[in-house]
Amino acid sequence: MMNFFRHITIARLVYPTSKLKTVDYLYRYRGIKISVDAICRFLDKLASTHKETVERIAFEYTKRQLKNISVVFYDMTTLYFEAEDEDDLRKIGFSKDGKFQNPQIMLGLLVGEQGYPIGYDIFEGNTFEGHTLLPVLQGIQAKYGFKKPIVIADAALLSKKNLQNLCQENYEFIIGARIKNETHGIKNKILEQTKEIKDGDYITIKKSDGTRLIVTYSDKRQRKDAFNFQPRARPKETQRAC
Repeated sequence: MMNFFRHITIARLVYPTSKLKTVDYLYRYRGIKISVDAICRFLDKLASTHKETVERIAFEYTKRQLKNISVVFYDMTTLYFEAEDEDDLRKIGFSKDGKFQNPQIMLGLLVGEQGYPIGYDIFEGNTFEGHTLLPVLQGIQAKYGFKKPIVIADAALLSKKNLQNLCQENYEFIIGARIKNETHGIKNKILEQTKEIKDGDYITIKKSDGTRLIVTYSDKRQRKDAFNFQPRARPKETQRAC
């Protein structure tokens, strides 16, 4: 069984694709004959009997590599299914893959520095992303017994409720923010304090809720934004005479 697990794991890392393609890859490049049905049966057994062991091994390896887990990165993605019917877990929701007609699940992933995996959890496909951060964080932290880390997440997790919850639970955090969502007063402060800002510089603004807004500037990002906001010429209409 361990050889089976090794084969499909390496194949997934080298050639991350469907089970059918995994079978083809293993036979074509490794000379290993495995059926799709065998993979499905093995994954069912893996989930029911060895899931906790595999997760523990991954965490212990991460802990050994990082020595101390003091910073964690959290993100959420969606995994859709080529099916029409929903069930207790697979629900139609906001799809990051653009597959709004397909049922999906939500996957919350927690990693350490350099992307080393710490743990994950799954949620119903119609779960609001902002409601997943603390359950995943606290669940994995309680499971493995490490101290409260600094939490880093993108702007999708930036909600007033999330920030309040993190503060109440005494977590330190760095969460992406969008200037366009700030108040008029904050925007004016940013414009005033960044008049002479240069590439790589940053400013810090203390907000009334006790958090700090750190605004950075990048020449590279400025060029990208300038290009994206340029008006695009519409293709010329053509006419064909009969």
